[in-house]
Amino acid sequence: MSKALNGLKWAAIDKFGQQLLTFILFLVIASRLTPEEFGIYAFCMLTSSFAILLQDLGIGEAIIKLPAKKDVLNSAFFTNVGISIILTGVMIATADKMSELYGLPEAGKYVKLISISVFIKSFNIVQESILRKKLKFKILAIRTSVAKLISSVIAVVLVFLDFGVYSLVFQSISFAVLSVVLIWFLADWKPSFSINYTTFKRVLKVSFSFLNAKIVSVLDSKTDEFVIGYFFGPKALGLYTVAMNFTKRIFELLNGIILGYTYPLLSSKKRADINATFLRILKHLSYISLLVFMGIFNYNEELISVALGEKWADAGFYLKILSIFAISKVISGLTAQTLKSINKVNAVFRIKIVETSTKIIVFFAFAYFTNEFVTVTVAYLFTSIYKIFVFGYYLGKYSGIRSFEFVKIYFERLLYISPIFIGIFIKTGNNLLNLAIAIGLSLISLGIYLYLNNDLKMIVRNVVKVQKV
Repeated sequence: MSKALNGLKWAAIDKFGQQLLTFILFLVIASRLTPEEFGIYAFCMLTSSFAILLQDLGIGEAIIKLPAKKDVLNSAFFTNVGISIILTGVMIATADKMSELYGLPEAGKYVKLISISVFIKSFNIVQESILRKKLKFKILAIRTSVAKLISSVIAVVLVFLDFGVYSLVFQSISFAVLSVVLIWFLADWKPSFSINYTTFKRVLKVSFSFLNAKIVSVLDSKTDEFVIGYFFGPKALGLYTVAMNFTKRIFELLNGIILGYTYPLLSSKKRADINATFLRILKHLSYISLLVFMGIFNYNEELISVALGEKWADAGFYLKILSIFAISKVISGLTAQTLKSINKVNAVFRIKIVETSTKIIVFFAFAYFTNEFVTVTVAYLFTSIYKIFVFGYYLGKYSGIRSFEFVKIYFERLLYISPIFIGIFIKTGNNLLNLAIAIGLSLISLGIYLYLNNDLKMIVRNVVKVQKV
């Protein structure tokens, strides 16, 4: 158990480091690009996401589950490489046609370059899975942080040299190359030409059992971008993608590590203590999320103007909608971890399938009949309500926690962040001054909250114990 928890510490460091660097890179590059350019890159990443899904086929998870025998690892390695060669060839051959069908003929040349990273990534899937199987997250954290830092510097230099979309493309390629080089240097296992056909079939059989979850995950994360880009063009896709990245990076910086420790923390508790621990975590996590994302909701125009420039002003609308969605995501994320801790993984997966299916239908239906603003608003409003009520229902069913507890906690947290709402009535014509006032009011709210909530120290001590084990 201690090895697993120590591994989780490094996984959290890895995730935090990646998100922080990615967020900084995102701000710098987005401020130098136009919404149309960012939309073109988002389309390129859409194509590579589906290619990477087909490339892996769940083989990484199969390695973790199967015995780490030589023939198993070799079969997995050469299967990945072989599939990636085919996928890279298909991407290059169809790049121009796909781009034309999507309404972005200029994107073809970028898709061809991005396909190189798909091929390169196939060389580290097995080594990465072996390290995860052995809980050697420290090596993965070092690898990812170094590769992300160097590739980020390359991208920033290129964007200031006016390379435009190529800055992001070469960032993706350089990250793939560095990740492979570093993991081959740091990991012990190297492939050899010994493949057993029976083992090959066994690896594929196990990997396909994980493929459904991967497909659901990709569809859930990429359908919105596909629909917006296809129906409303590269500018709308660029604006939406930037707002999504802004919200997502902040969410993961603030809540990612806490949610990452929730599962091992709750799993270490007796069933009778899980509910009380869950409610204590929810109290503090909901306050943090409300403080940050209601601040973003109220000051979206100022944030976009100061961080990215006036050319991204229209992204403010998307940022406002997504900030509300992020708050509901806190509830669903914490609830999902709690359900997993009481061995209700299948319930979480069923909820995700229904959510993803509904999201796809809503996005396509409203994109066809309305505009991008109505589509995003309705889709995320519906998804947010669904997440809160369905996860609340399952949590009540399996743990006995009533939905009333959620409402009570969030109402109390809203009272704590009331200073943020006061700031709306004292806005000036200066964006920087408005943000400074918002930060000051947030600090006042935080001070009051810390003074009146002594049990926050208990949560911090529990997390520290997890890190030190």
